[in-house]
Formats: sequence, structure tokens, C-alpha cells
Amino acid sequence: MWLLPDGRLDAWVSHTAARIGAFLLNLLGVSADAAGRVISVAGASGVKIINGCNGLTTIGTFAAFVLAYPGSAHRRAAFIPVGVAAIYGVNITRITILAASQTYSPEVFSWLHGMPTGAPFHLTVFGLWVLWAHYGRTGQSGGARTLSLKTQSA
Repeated sequence: MWLLPDGRLDAWVSHTAARIGAFLLNLLGVSADAAGRVISVAGASGVKIINGCNGLTTIGTFAAFVLAYPGSAHRRAAFIPVGVAAIYGVNITRITILAASQTYSPEVFSWLHGMPTGAPFHLTVFGLWVLWAHYGRTGQSGGARTLSLKTQSA
């Protein structure tokens, strides 16, 4: 709720994702255009990128996890932008696939919107969290510790 509750950040992320998605579709030979949150594809209905599908909530959750989990400030400053870019890139790929489905096979849109495009997105986020759990701890004094007892011989 604290991420610009007036919706400007959500709108910017959605509009940018729509523009990049339309650009990618045009590179792939699918005639597409972006207007606001909507990717229109020639001869088919397009897709509208709503707040829940623009990836911003997931990006915020990812960043919060990295900030909450042990690690140096330097590693966090390097890892968060890389993770955000990866999550955003995978989500744009997902959006592009969904928009392309409107041209080639609109009847599979609902199915694609679920597991086939959602699973890689969420697996990417999970993989980044696992990577951070290992990368962030490098050089930290966390994890299992051994207690050394010195005994004196008589």
C-alpha cells in the first residue's frame, strides 16, 4: 500500500510493459500497438495489463525478502536491481506470449494465463529467492555454528 497508493507506479509499470510487449510482438512479425495498459494485436482482441498482472506486487515482495533476509548492504544494492530486471523481463515475456495467443489461438488465452505462463514467472522469483539465500549469506556469520570446547588434561 505504501508503493504510491495513488497508482502512478502501477500505471507506469503497466504502460511500459505494454509498450515493450508491443515492440517485441512487432519484432516477431505480429502487428501490435500499445495504448496505455493495452496491447492491441491486428485482427484480434488484445490484452489489458491490470495491476495484479504487471508484476509490481511480486517485485515489491522480492525486494522485501532480500531486505529482510541476512546479507550485506553492498550485496543487496547489487542483487535487488538484477532481480527486479529478471522478474520484469520474465513478466514481459509472459505478457507478450499472452498477447500473441490472441492472434494465433485466442481460445487458449485463459489456459495460458494460468500455469503455462504463470509457473515460469513464479519459479523465476523462487529461484531468485533461493539464490539470494545463498548469495546474501556469503561472508556473513550466520548459519550453523560449531562450539569449540577446550579441555585440559590432568
